[in-house]
Amino acid sequence: AYYISFQGDMSRRWQARAPSFHGRSDVERVFCAVAAALCCIVSFFRCDLSETAFSLVPSRDQDRGEISPFRGKGKGVTTGVVPAFIPPETLAEIEEPAALNAIKSLQKEFLQVPHLLYKYTKQGWEDPKANKVIDYEKLTNPQSIRITYTGKETRYTKDQAVLESTFIRTSAPPSEVSPPIVLLHGFDSSCLEFRRLMPELEEMGVEAYALDVLGWGFTDTANMMSVGVEAKREHLFAFLQTVLPARPAVLVGVSLGAAVVVDFYSEYPFFVAGAVLVDPQGFIDGTPGLPKKLAGTGISILGSWPLRSLANQLAYFDKETFATDDAIRVGKLHTLRPRWQKDSEEWLLGGGYSVSSKVRLLNPKPVLVVWGRQDEILPAREYLPKFLKALPKAMFRWIDDCGHSPHLEQPKKLAELIYAFLFEEDVPGPDASDYVPEPSPLDAIKGALR
Repeated sequence: AYYISFQGDMSRRWQARAPSFHGRSDVERVFCAVAAALCCIVSFFRCDLSETAFSLVPSRDQDRGEISPFRGKGKGVTTGVVPAFIPPETLAEIEEPAALNAIKSLQKEFLQVPHLLYKYTKQGWEDPKANKVIDYEKLTNPQSIRITYTGKETRYTKDQAVLESTFIRTSAPPSEVSPPIVLLHGFDSSCLEFRRLMPELEEMGVEAYALDVLGWGFTDTANMMSVGVEAKREHLFAFLQTVLPARPAVLVGVSLGAAVVVDFYSEYPFFVAGAVLVDPQGFIDGTPGLPKKLAGTGISILGSWPLRSLANQLAYFDKETFATDDAIRVGKLHTLRPRWQKDSEEWLLGGGYSVSSKVRLLNPKPVLVVWGRQDEILPAREYLPKFLKALPKAMFRWIDDCGHSPHLEQPKKLAELIYAFLFEEDVPGPDASDYVPEPSPLDAIKGALR
């Protein structure tokens, strides 16, 4: 059988099967050829051929009848998908245009990560959490059903173990002189962290992808066996293999995203062209030790408005401008994901990242370390010297009038640093490589006691 498939930039696949040519008469063969040609023509005219992934001009999604302001392209990619678990009334409360644009520009890529998902056997779908095998043949439409441990039916082909990974991207085409960049957000956040940085990179023509780190963000983890360190690493590996095959990327990690970068590089160095670490967390190993019974309570507090408000205040230098209620609302959107609570509990009890001994492994690669001079969450005075010692070949730059989140508070300045780093230009900004912390009163007391 001849299988015709045309895939446009919105990745709508219009497919048809023409009858087999084998054993047909000449008339039937001509008919089949005409049918195949018509399928191609219909496919061509029904596919969206837009070239824009980040565009301020809304476009109509023909299938859903919804407005999708950003469009992109890529094999297996679905674009302009607002997560179904975000209620319309919650979305209506968001005021920041950049946040709304980023939400509506979310894309999904289907990644094959079979060793991290429930496995299909001759007996059925293995369900390790329930310690049983589901009778696959008794399912409705067994060719496109897989089962999660909750019993929910999810449509996937039986020969694949796939994960719907969410991200946003710029529309810039691949460059012949610079690698693409993949941005990785911090702890318990989402790719919406980069809602202000991505338009700046778009304007500069940088090919950039802001990925939801597995277990946080909007990626559906319902059929995942784990969201721990290994799973996060393999998820990133699958994303690079699928979206950027044979193209090493510069990984940009902010806060705990830097630990994601270090951990990934320690296992897959050939997939990394370089690294940009922004107010990085790399020298705090593990997670707070909590009894299992208290994990749920701890995560509930983590998602509460008061704690988010406190973190919001600590994250910025210009608190009046940036530490707003709207910023909290945006920062809480991913906590509406059905498995957010369970994923967060698993992370808390699983030990988290311990990469302090691995930071030095980045030395063979080009590395840029950026620090907000007024960071109150990871103060430069305490942590910058550790990175200076571990990465003597790296470039270090300050961003003035900036707290822990340059990508939100000073996105244009950060974009300029990343652009210069990518294109091997002189990276602007105050040099932080000669930083020597001034002694604090506590240090003076400790010295006197010695």
